[in-house]
This record gives sequence, structure tokens and C-alpha cells, in this order.
Amino acid sequence: MPEFRFARSIVQSKPPAPASCDVRTAPLNKAFDKGKLKHSADAQLLMGMALYNLKKLREARGWFVRALRDKKARDQASGWIRYIDAELRGG
Repeated sequence: MPEFRFARSIVQSKPPAPASCDVRTAPLNKAFDKGKLKHSADAQLLMGMALYNLKKLREARGWFVRALRDKKARDQASGWIRYIDAELRGG
């Protein structure tokens, strides 16, 4: 899906400015809206990473929780959740 590939390239790049929230998440939101993603857990992980980089920790955590449903993404998602939980506790 083109939106997913585009979103991956944007998430992996450095944001030009803090206002880049829509730039980083819009392609992923569009892909989710279309539905039928072959690798939805990958897209959920990317969305979580994008939101984490935008300092939206609670929102990011929610996307990582969604990714836990996929066996292949479970380790990476749980690692992110532990990391975010530690940051939210102030550690």
C-alpha cells in the first residue's frame, strides 16, 4: 500500500519542525482508514513510533498495545510499552 510505504519513510526521518505531527501520522491514518492492511501490526508500530517521537507518549502506548495482538510484533511492541511506562513514571 503506497500510504504505508510513504508513512514508513516519514517516520524514519527526522521531523523538520514540531508541527510535523500531521506530516508523520496522516499517511498512516489514511492507510488505516482504507483498511485491509496486510501488515497492520507494522503500521501500528510505526504509528506508535511516530507519536513517541512527537512526545505523545500515552497515544503512542495505545498503538503499541494494539500491535501486541500480532505474534510477530509482540516483542517489539512490549519493549516499547515498557520503555514508555518507565518514561511516564519519570524513570
